Amino acid sequence: MYKVVTAPESEPITLAQAKEHLNVDHTDSDDYITRILKAARQYVEKRSGYQCMSASWALYLDEFPSGSVIYLEKKPVTAISKVEYYATDDATEYTELSSSDYHTDIISSPARVKIEDTPSSVGDKLNAVKVSFTAGHSSADDVLENIKQAILILVGHLYENRQEEITGTQINQLGKGFEYLLSADEIMTA
Repeated sequence: MYKVVTAPESEPITLAQAKEHLNVDHTDSDDYITRILKAARQYVEKRSGYQCMSASWALYLDEFPSGSVIYLEKKPVTAISKVEYYATDDATEYTELSSSDYHTDIISSPARVKIEDTPSSVGDKLNAVKVSFTAGHSSADDVLENIKQAILILVGHLYENRQEEITGTQINQLGKGFEYLLSADEIMTA
């Protein structure tokens, strides 16, 4: 299970960029556009596994994997800060694994942590292993253009279709352009 520890401090698309995309030149909808901009970014990140802006994450596992390699399915991972585990069944605090007992690979996609010396005793608890890492970019300029365009398409869709109920005969869907922009092939090398 992945959990955000520290959320991004900024968005990859500014309010001004979103308003330009929407052809909006007034300030009446700024709060709404800001909210759907964040929601669109979160949706695109969840669908693609691509973290736009820098955020701290934790991956929780119930045990160390049998192959001793942990894969981090967020991209791009920019740092892996620590690996921790519950040393006993009744432990209430994690024990940090020595950095000499594991190696990290943030170049590969997905990023990997290879455990060289798995602890002999790991508590039989849920979320017994915790990997702390950072994923995403420090600058919006580094975010993939296809991800930015997918966010803008979704912002446009949400802005124009504020209700789920469909009236009349016109059905507005995101279409294939949105799906193409989020295709795994485009994001794999991120």
